[in-house]
Amino acid sequence: MNKRTVRSGLNLIIAGIVAIILGTFFNDGVTRLFSLTIPAQKTFIAVGLFCGGLCSGLGIMIALAGALRSRADSSNIRLVRTLLVLIAVILLFFALFYRSLTSPQQSPLRPDETIVI
Repeated sequence: MNKRTVRSGLNLIIAGIVAIILGTFFNDGVTRLFSLTIPAQKTFIAVGLFCGGLCSGLGIMIALAGALRSRADSSNIRLVRTLLVLIAVILLFFALFYRSLTSPQQSPLRPDETIVI
């Protein structure tokens, strides 16, 4: 196993998951930070999902190529830290996903109610 290639693939998977998290859960904060318009926010979400899928898919292919390729001198490369970061990012994604499902939704306005701005 070529550990350096596997580590590069895992780093790409981490980058992909972070891009998906930013595009789905934190898009409102990012659009407020950069003062983006509504069409730019939609573009940001689409680009975040696209880049996340692209990086994750490429990372999976690179990690598999590194795992299948044999190399004797990669014994000093450590994968534990990268694997722990990957597990933490995956747990963060699922925690945010669960929170988005269980958060209380705002009730729709009744016909006689108005919004005060």
